[in-house]
Amino acid sequence: MWKFKPSDGRTPKEIAEDIKERYQAILGIVPGLKNVEVGVNRNESATSYDAVLIEDFDNWADLASYKADPVRNELKKYIDIPGLHTRDFLCSSRSYSINSLCFDVQ
Repeated sequence: MWKFKPSDGRTPKEIAEDIKERYQAILGIVPGLKNVEVGVNRNESATSYDAVLIEDFDNWADLASYKADPVRNELKKYIDIPGLHTRDFLCSSRSYSINSLCFDVQ
């Protein structure tokens, strides 16, 4: 999950929409990435996040391949936020990489 600050004259919502478009654009290009969802927040409360990223992989090998892909790594540089932590885990035979917040879906 991300919380953005206004930057370059853009609102957090505009930044989140830009990141959503960039992630959707790599689906089908980067090997191993089965599905990608970027949810953009519609509730602008002080405690809400601006966006959440959910990525789908068939297995750990696909996740490793994805993490090594140069297209993905260029996108990661674009959104790299100091102190951002990524957690990878296997859930119901699906691997997810979720930024900053980890939860289990049964």
